[in-house]
Formats: sequence, structure tokens, C-alpha cells
Amino acid sequence: GAGVILDEPPSFYESGKIYMACGSGGYVGLVRLEDGRLDVAAALDPSYSRKASGVAEAAAEILAGCGLPAPSTWKDSHWAGTQVLTRRRDRVAGHRLFIAGDACGYPEPFTGEGIAWALQSGLVTASLASSGIREWQPELIAAWQDRYRILRKQQSRSALVARTLRNETTRRLLINSAATFPSIAATAVKYITSVRSAVWQG
Repeated sequence: GAGVILDEPPSFYESGKIYMACGSGGYVGLVRLEDGRLDVAAALDPSYSRKASGVAEAAAEILAGCGLPAPSTWKDSHWAGTQVLTRRRDRVAGHRLFIAGDACGYPEPFTGEGIAWALQSGLVTASLASSGIREWQPELIAAWQDRYRILRKQQSRSALVARTLRNETTRRLLINSAATFPSIAATAVKYITSVRSAVWQG
């Protein structure tokens, strides 16, 4: 992953909109900030980035493939890199210990649900921790492990979307289908962005 904030972005990118470009080598998201700057974030396949001679060039290729303009200044801008975006942790609890939020691990954050997942896990562990402070019980470890497995199932949607959209044939088929049958796109978006909080209340 990599990101950059541009001081003088092209006027093409309007406020109040999120732009997303997907390609076989990854995807690029862009949004104009309140102060007028442009926030750019990219998730790129390392081999694709190397082949394109850099992060900026790879991101520009993905934008061009989707008909979006690449800001002329971003090749000279400082891109901040991140570690691998997909992480997993099998054990998220121990004796008087609960691991929550991104520390639990997370899938490639394509759908933007990462903050919701982190907040959900924080709410659950706060409740368990409160019980543990009053009287620690080993069963609290299993309680958080069980609920974390539910979270992992929710996160699988994001991973599935990311993998699907990286396949050019599948991506074009989905886009054409959504253009022909808008109801399909509406149903898919509703499914992807749904928050299934009920499973956290047990």
C-alpha cells in the first residue's frame, strides 16, 4: 500500500466524491479533502509496481486504464508506503489480555469497512474487559475468540471483492452487468456495505 496528499490536484476531482480505479495490478482511491488537497491511496501488487518502475507510475497506469487523469505533480511527490495490507492473527485473547482493532489483523481494506470493524471489536472487548476487571474468568478468552471468528467471516467479503476486481475478465463482466441491470449493482453494494451488528450482541 502507498499514499500521497497533493497540494495542487487537477480540478477534475470534485469535492464530495470518492473516485476508485481498479486494475489487474491493484486499485487507486482518490478523494478531495476539505482544504482542497487531494488524498490518494493505492493498494498495488509489488511485482506490478516494480514493472511500472515505481508506485506513482503504477498508480498512473491504473487511473489511465479507467479513464481518470493522473495529477502531473505526483511523480515528484513523496509517497508514504505501508506494510502488507492483509494480516491475520489466530489468537486475539489471553490471560487478562484482549487484542482489538487493527492489531487483530485485517484483510485488504477495499470496501472501507476497516474502521467499522475496529470499532465493533473495541465495543465487544470493552464489555468483556469490564467483566474481567470485576472478576476474571478464563471463559472470557473463549468469548472473544468466538466473536472474532464472526468478524473474520464478515471480513471475507472485502477480500472476495478485492480478488474479484483484480481479474480483468470478471471485472468487465460485472461492470457491463451492472450497467445493463442497475438493480444487480444496488443489491451488491447493499450486501458489501451492510453492517451485521446483531452477531456481536450475544
